[in-house]
Amino acid sequence: MPGLASDFRVGNKRALQLAAGIEASRTQLAKKARTRGYLPLSATELVYELAYLRVFVAWEVFLQETFIRYLCGYRAAHGQEVPLSGTYFGTLASAHAAVLGHRQYLLWHNPTTVVNRAKGFLLNSQHEIVVGSATAPLERFAAIRHRIAHAQEHARREFDNATMTLAGKRYSGGRPGRFLRDWVPGAVPPVRWLEAISSQLEGLASQVTP
Repeated sequence: MPGLASDFRVGNKRALQLAAGIEASRTQLAKKARTRGYLPLSATELVYELAYLRVFVAWEVFLQETFIRYLCGYRAAHGQEVPLSGTYFGTLASAHAAVLGHRQYLLWHNPTTVVNRAKGFLLNSQHEIVVGSATAPLERFAAIRHRIAHAQEHARREFDNATMTLAGKRYSGGRPGRFLRDWVPGAVPPVRWLEAISSQLEGLASQVTP
């Protein structure tokens, strides 16, 4: 198995550096009256949303690419996955086509969908075990992603439910960037939610491809 978990961590680091760079720029701009308004809080929060989208999309890509490779017999530290059919696919393209079926694309944000997909192809796979064990937090992380991408009331309600569970409160205007920039309660050392969620996803990735 190629180092897809490592690639995922590298991509996350770039996204987090974007947010950190904006914070540093905002601090510098605030030191002078004439530049104080150049980077308002609302713009900073939008950058956090963009960074989170990059992280979550990378997570979805990681799930797909590792799953396809397991179907082709790629090995990780735990060995090979066991295909229900008894045979591995000969190419990545054929494995992807089989999983795709008649659909135009695959969705990987919903952990239940990922687990059911894994059950259809592999026996007790890492995707089934790891993603299944983290269904609740992954559903909350997906709700944050949906709130950034969609303006429907349903997306806002799900986002509010997610932040109530994670942070114990709702955020004014249902703004994902405000939540992602907020500090995780009781975390030592202090860490923002953007970094905390990225770290959790990295931990899951390392379990999917141990």
